[in-house]
Amino acid sequence: MAAHPSNSSDSRSAGTETVARAAAFVRNLIYIAIMLAALAAGFYVGLTLREGQRTESASLVLPPPETTGEGGADQRHPQRAVPGPVVESRDADASGAAPMETQFATEEPPQAWYRSQPPPPSLITVPNEPIYPDPNGEATVALRPYEEALPEDVYASPPVASLRPVPQTPASSGASAPRRLEPKGTPAPSLSRLPAWERLALAMPDPGGRPMIAVVIDDLGLDRKRTDRAVRLPGPLTLSFLTYAEDLDGQTAAARAAGHELLLHVGMEPTGADVDPGPNVLRVGDSPGEIRRRLAWGLDRFRGFVGINNHMGSKFTADPEGMRVVMSELGTRGLLFLDSRTTPGSVASAVAGEFGVPVAVRNVFLDNVNHVQAVTARLAQVEALAREQGHAIAIGHPRDATLAALSRWLPSMQEKGLVLAPLSAIVRKGLRREAG
Repeated sequence: MAAHPSNSSDSRSAGTETVARAAAFVRNLIYIAIMLAALAAGFYVGLTLREGQRTESASLVLPPPETTGEGGADQRHPQRAVPGPVVESRDADASGAAPMETQFATEEPPQAWYRSQPPPPSLITVPNEPIYPDPNGEATVALRPYEEALPEDVYASPPVASLRPVPQTPASSGASAPRRLEPKGTPAPSLSRLPAWERLALAMPDPGGRPMIAVVIDDLGLDRKRTDRAVRLPGPLTLSFLTYAEDLDGQTAAARAAGHELLLHVGMEPTGADVDPGPNVLRVGDSPGEIRRRLAWGLDRFRGFVGINNHMGSKFTADPEGMRVVMSELGTRGLLFLDSRTTPGSVASAVAGEFGVPVAVRNVFLDNVNHVQAVTARLAQVEALAREQGHAIAIGHPRDATLAALSRWLPSMQEKGLVLAPLSAIVRKGLRREAG
């Protein structure tokens, strides 16, 4: 039986369709493979480009190892470059130009942060407090401070105009006449006609026009160890001993024998009630007789001093009535007065003029900050004042920092063109200028 023509045709048609589907499937697989390959290639190329950019950026910012070293740029922090010469690369292209790395490295690097700090302050600042003795193993010494706590503007130098000797006014009725030195070129008065302060003053050679500095160390006599150290400093210093110290005759005799001038440090009432100025302090409100009695007790403690200066006294030296009693007694005894200037309201200079008492005013407190660096800075201020006006007066205390700073500074005065002078020399200079 012959095959049916329609069945043969259907078989061929089905085979053709199957082949077509298979071909389409293979073609789709090829397309997918090509697309995946293209994506992979693109990803690889992008990654390579980014890595190349990072490498190029790093080569532009960071110099090669041979351009760093002592004085070179900091590789980790190019903005924190250490000053110093930059070593050029040994490589160069055909045109002779340095590579890009060297061109960036040869630009002026910024200064390192730690090299651009401002200089330290010339003075160490701490809150003001009373000036106490340094410990020396004796509890009794530390009970009383050397100085009361004072405002900062009191420690600083007064205006230049007030540094000049205060002119003395004519004596009021009943007061002793002002005592002045004779002008230069006139015969010197006999020793018996001189007031006590001039008879007891150190005989200083002519400074030859050089600026004079008087260094006064007061509150001496209690701390024997540091008092001895002060006495051993090169002079002439002006040493002021507390009225209530022990063995004042022996201590002051040693100081005078070492070539120093002497003052008596008289306790006067401070503004604050929390500090003890010592026994027989001169107080506001006491009767004139009581003030005179207390002052006489101190003035009779030893001999050989040219005058007195106030121990504390921010309250008492601002009281005209109390200061008149003091200046009257000093005028009678022929002594001078050094105003320690523990208050801007001091009337010492004005009242001294009423009684013909020579007066000087402290310019700089050396050691309200107990540190060698601070004392040294104050001494520099003293130098500047002396050069500006011809003289300056500084006051310090027998403390370790003060004595250490002075031991270094005093030997340098001559080479700086300065003259260390006793207080009386500056007072004498002022009186001579006043007399014409």
